[in-house]
Amino acid sequence: MKNDRFIGRERELSTLESMHNEDSFQMLILYGRRRVGKSRLIREFLKDKRSIYYMAVETDVADNLRSFSEIVFRSLMLGDTAPEFRSFEDAFSFIVANMGEERLTIVIDEFPYLAMADKSILSVMQRIIDTVLGGQNIFLILCGSSIRFMEEDVLGEKSPLFGRRTAAMDLKPFDYMDSANFVSDYSYEQKAIVYGVTGGVAKYLEQFNEKESLDSNLKRLFFSEAGYMVDEPINLLRQEFRNISTYMSIIGSMANGAVKMHEISQKTGAQTAALSKSLSNLSAVRIISKFIPILNEKSKNQSGYIIEDSMFSFWYRFVLPGRDAIALAHGDVFYDIQVKPYLHDFMGAVFEKMCRAYTLEKGLTGQLDTLLTSVGKWAGADKLKKTPADIDVVGINKASREAVIGECKFKNKKLSTEDAKTCVDRIRLIEPYDVKSILLFSLGGFSKGVPEVDPRVTTVSMEELYR
Repeated sequence: MKNDRFIGRERELSTLESMHNEDSFQMLILYGRRRVGKSRLIREFLKDKRSIYYMAVETDVADNLRSFSEIVFRSLMLGDTAPEFRSFEDAFSFIVANMGEERLTIVIDEFPYLAMADKSILSVMQRIIDTVLGGQNIFLILCGSSIRFMEEDVLGEKSPLFGRRTAAMDLKPFDYMDSANFVSDYSYEQKAIVYGVTGGVAKYLEQFNEKESLDSNLKRLFFSEAGYMVDEPINLLRQEFRNISTYMSIIGSMANGAVKMHEISQKTGAQTAALSKSLSNLSAVRIISKFIPILNEKSKNQSGYIIEDSMFSFWYRFVLPGRDAIALAHGDVFYDIQVKPYLHDFMGAVFEKMCRAYTLEKGLTGQLDTLLTSVGKWAGADKLKKTPADIDVVGINKASREAVIGECKFKNKKLSTEDAKTCVDRIRLIEPYDVKSILLFSLGGFSKGVPEVDPRVTTVSMEELYR
């Protein structure tokens, strides 16, 4: 495992450095889902900085204030015995009075815990910023894992802190390229699978030991009773919600094919109003999302809900059904028989997501025949053949009415000329857009005649995908 090595986040570190290099008060709101690496990013940034770092805890405000005061004293090297501050305003006033001339970074990590301990803390922080910190040579970072709280209560228009932040950073999971750096010795196929089962979440990626085989890592993490990931979705849901059985049921129904509101309702027994609220909550923490097909946004028949977090998809599909075997210490046997043969099938949707990310990157950097402004998946009806149809990758430029389409195959057999012809035939489904390029992505390579199917065809190998 690579717990000691900091990987990726170059853009984010550059943003933090730029804000630190200002000689005025700066305030960053940093947030993102749990385990995504917020605290690790902050610690890396603070390595050579004069700073006060405090992680709030789930206790009362008096305990938090006492702990914060002790850290303030130690960080400013004023001794080990902190005074009894009556309030956070007193504590911040003390910081300003004793910080000296050098720029100071103040971090309050897990800020939502502090707000839960004292509901008035947002108004308190407003007064502190307005009357104490404003104009000072201070860089303040408020960080939190509760996305709903950070977006609504801290960044929202009704928040006392609205308009006071200099910048906000929504820290996302790693993309497939950065995720690969955690297992750099693996094959491209194995790197993709690691990305799929972790969803690009930093903490999960850190658990992989690339000196072990992929099978060994998956068995150790997901299919052994003491495995780090064996109960992870349950733990995450408990941290976000009170009644997790409802949310477990909803995600389970989606993992078993329910995508429409009425389908989920039928499988869970949840009433529409309550279900709508639960789906909204799951979307807010980025476990699920609303799927709307590109260029067919008005089709209610094609839109629906999908599990956005591929770690949850993997867990519900494979780990949950294997929990009895795991409890009896036979998780390795379950993996060999019920998981390994179906990994490529699981990776289908993940691979499409990777290919869409690749297409958008190429389309935004001038490496395709047209500039792309958005990329998605098309789904709808083939009116000519009177059958349902989809296109894995559709990139568009709305202004020029130009497009790029793509087909994705995560299989160990070659993408055939018939596969290529099928993709070319589907060009008519997105008329009147003018298709400039046809990208064919394949794990197993391509049959000999594929490039000749159409002059617009470009084959993209796994090596090219990871270049």
